[in-house]
Amino acid sequence: MDRLDGIRRRRSGGTFSQKLKHNPGQALIEADEIIRLAPDNANGWCLKGMALLELERHEEGLHSFSQAIRLRPDMAEAWQGKGTCLVRLGQFQEALAALARAPHVYLVCHERGRALQGLGRYNEAMDALQEAIKLNPDDRAVLDSSRSLLASLGQAREAPKPPQPKAVEPRATENRGVDPQVSEPFTYNSPT
Repeated sequence: MDRLDGIRRRRSGGTFSQKLKHNPGQALIEADEIIRLAPDNANGWCLKGMALLELERHEEGLHSFSQAIRLRPDMAEAWQGKGTCLVRLGQFQEALAALARAPHVYLVCHERGRALQGLGRYNEAMDALQEAIKLNPDDRAVLDSSRSLLASLGQAREAPKPPQPKAVEPRATENRGVDPQVSEPFTYNSPT
């Protein structure tokens, strides 16, 4: 285990992604420490961008993701983060260019939909949001974005519905009067 791995793991509170979700301020401190020890570490810059994005410090996050991309131009997570920051900053055309460099995952489709909506390209936005729903039908934020877009266009009745829980089939012998050890159904003869 190298020194940077030790920094990532030694602190209490779980993995970086858990800290990012529950304590983004602490995640930012750890990312800054990684960058202090290795300023040319693209992962450190990307982690810092993620923490800043979570803290809604989008301009700073954009800078961190741009640093990660400068150091490692093929880093898909940095392109995704940069695109997300640009959407949040209202720079939709630039966001689309950044998101085009990210992998085709539902979060990218969601942000692409938001960028297209910001540019007034509503049909393309709905296509991107529908793709995000196909890739992850359980994400409420994507469903809400889709409903919001349709509502703004006066088509709320066509908004996608959240997935319904699937019914669980009882076992064939459960509560049906069938003893699994015997192949004949159980019959109850009441005394008369």
